[in-house]
Parts: sequence; structure tokens; C-alpha cells
Amino acid sequence: MEDNPNHLWSTAMNQRDILNRYPRVVAHLICASLGYFTPESAALAIAAHKRGEPFHCEWYVDWAEKARVSVLEVGVRAIRKAVQFRHHHKGVMANYQRAKQVVDRVRQGGEGPVFASWF
Repeated sequence: MEDNPNHLWSTAMNQRDILNRYPRVVAHLICASLGYFTPESAALAIAAHKRGEPFHCEWYVDWAEKARVSVLEVGVRAIRKAVQFRHHHKGVMANYQRAKQVVDRVRQGGEGPVFASWF
């Protein structure tokens, strides 16, 4: 086992890598966003997190303003929350099975949603 606590993220850098290597984390981030993220945008958010960069999207910026923290910190919190509460991703706006199906469709070369995962 590596000493680096972020060893899970040590090799994936781009959207396609994230989608292929961490499809479950992508699906859980979609659930945590209540469908705001598409598979592609969730993968970009995770890639930015891995690089230690902020991911500027409406959800993160709004959260940062309300919590009075940086957008970078929001990205850390969002991914942590998505993983920590993964067993609670059920229901209409946080349906893990549905999110995973959308992620798998994109991974197989299909089209992803345009605006949000549930619309």
C-alpha cells in the first residue's frame, strides 16, 4: 500500500481516463449533484480535483459563495461527500443505478445527456 493518501487518483488525468477507471465514483458524484453533473462534467470535476485545481461550475460556485469557502475546497467536499454517502444514493434525484447506466452508456461511446443527467 502506498503512503500517499491520494494514490487512487495518481494516474488518471483526463475525462476519458476518469470515465474508464472510476465509473462508480463518477456515478456517485452525479448522485451527489442530484443530477446536475453529466458523466462528462463529473469526470472533468474529478480530474480537476486530482490535479488540485478548482472546477468552476454553477453548482460549485454557488456552494462556495454560500459556504464562504474556495471553489477548490468545494470540489474536495463534493467528492468526499459523494464517496462517503454512496450508500444513500437512492430515490428520484440520486438514483445510483440510473447514474451508473448513463455513465456506462457514455463509456461505450454513446451520447451523454446535454444539460444534466436526469433531463
